[in-house]
Amino acid sequence: MNFFLLAVIVLLGFTVETAIGFGSTLIALTLAAYFMPIEQFLPIYVPVNYGLFIYIVLRHRRHIDVQRIFAHIVPAMGVGLPIGLLLFNVVRGDGLRLLYSLFVMALTLMLLVQNLRKRKGELPRLKPVFRVPLLFFAGIMHGLYSTGGPMVVYYLARENLDKMKFRSTLCLVWIMMGAGLLINFLYKGMLTMQSLGTSVLLCIPLLFGLVLGELLNRIVNEQWFRRIVFIVMFMAGLFLLIDLL
Repeated sequence: MNFFLLAVIVLLGFTVETAIGFGSTLIALTLAAYFMPIEQFLPIYVPVNYGLFIYIVLRHRRHIDVQRIFAHIVPAMGVGLPIGLLLFNVVRGDGLRLLYSLFVMALTLMLLVQNLRKRKGELPRLKPVFRVPLLFFAGIMHGLYSTGGPMVVYYLARENLDKMKFRSTLCLVWIMMGAGLLINFLYKGMLTMQSLGTSVLLCIPLLFGLVLGELLNRIVNEQWFRRIVFIVMFMAGLFLLIDLL
C-alpha cells in the first residue's frame, strides 16, 4: 500500500473517532484490510494511537477513574488480552481477514440497533453477569485486532461518566492494554525502525483528523452521523467478506 492511501485511511479513522468518541481502529483496519495484511497494518497504526492516548492521559490525568479501571476493566480484559494475542500469532492472512469481516458486521449491526433504540436519560449500570463477559471479549478482540473499544465504550456509557472522565479513563485503559500489543509486535519482529518511521509520518493525518472531527462534531447531528458510519462499516465488512469468499 502506498503512503498516500494509508494516510487517507488514518485521516478517516481519526476524523470519525474525534467526531463520535471511538472507532478509529475499527474504521482504519477495515479499510486497510482491503489493501494489506492485518498483521502488517497494526504494528504501524497502534503506535500512532498510543502517542495520542499518552498525551490525553498526561493532560487530563486528574479525571481518570482509576478505581473503576482496576476493579472492573483490567481484571476482565487482562484475561482476554493474552487469548487475543495468541490468536493473532496463530491465525494469519485471509483467515484473519475473514474473522475480522464477520466481527465488524456483527459489531456494527449491534451498535446500529442500539443507536436506533437509544432513549434519553441515564442508562442502568450493567450487572456483573453481563459486564464481565463483555469486557473479557473486549480483551480478546483488543489482542486480536486492537478493536476492543466499542465494547468498553458501551460499558463506560452504562456507568454514566461525565465526558472528561469517560475519555481520560478510556485512554488509560488503551495505554495499559496497548502495552501488551506493542510487546507482542516487538517480540515477533513486526515493530521495526521502518514501521515506526511510518507511524511518525502518520501523525500528520492524525492531526488533520482531529481538526476535521471537531468540525463535524459541531455542525453534524451526532446520532445521524453515527448511524451513517455504522451502516458504511457494515457494508465495508460485508464487501470484505464477499471478496474473501
